[in-house]
Amino acid sequence: RVGIERDDRSREQVRALAVAFGGPDRKPVSPQSLATMDWDRAVLQFTPTLRVGHALTNSTAIWSVLSSNRTPPPVEALPQPAVVLVWRKELTSCFRTLDATEAAAVAHVRGGGTFGALCSMLVESDGDADGIRIAGELLAQWLRDGLVVAIEV
Repeated sequence: RVGIERDDRSREQVRALAVAFGGPDRKPVSPQSLATMDWDRAVLQFTPTLRVGHALTNSTAIWSVLSSNRTPPPVEALPQPAVVLVWRKELTSCFRTLDATEAAAVAHVRGGGTFGALCSMLVESDGDADGIRIAGELLAQWLRDGLVVAIEV
């Protein structure tokens, strides 16, 4: 059964990469549009090519190594399932593994939550200074990755 689950998850990741590559085009937000934003009420919209999946093995590490033409590590089961983010940036399908904090933040944003509520959630779990810092780091990462295509207030 474990072997079948691993194969299903690997196929799910391959499908997610294909869907991301063939998905609709949306340009990421411009850095200039961020300066006057009301961040308490801001609702981020991610690219329509974004997919969230789960991995039971180190498949994302294997994919990363294969894309750089190096010898991949052996397949290993992960101690806990990993959340994997898949999207397209310009003409490249991208993926990365999320930690628990970012996975919850992505789910919050995908559910229509405001950035202000995300900050509050992070402050509650990590304290004032760290919560705000983490929110800023997540936003910066999402902007670098080209994930944010619109911000509504």
